[in-house]
Amino acid sequence: MGTFVLSVDGHLATSAVQVIQLLDSATSTTRLCFRDRVSSTTIDKDQGTLGFTLADTAAGVGVSVLEVSSNGPAHAAGIRVGDVLLAINDHLLRSHQQAVELIDDPNTTRLKINKRF
Repeated sequence: MGTFVLSVDGHLATSAVQVIQLLDSATSTTRLCFRDRVSSTTIDKDQGTLGFTLADTAAGVGVSVLEVSSNGPAHAAGIRVGDVLLAINDHLLRSHQQAVELIDDPNTTRLKINKRF
């Protein structure tokens, strides 16, 4: 853990190599997004409801976790009230609606979640 580059010009960077590749292909005006205290977890969707309630953030990056069911898959995966989900399956989150669409995707059985706590 520590400070790292989350995205380059809105493209999620999941490794140092990817950051370098994104910077190499960037325009002269590049926007970097840094985050502290970020971790990743996975949730399998085979149990039905995931057991959390999400909302947009004021910053427009990520979605806030408002509620977590104590016996649900989200809680078991380490998601807690106050966390900010930053990405789902390497898609940088910008809204609650986008998070719902990624979670509800019928072709996805496992969610890889990057969160700030």
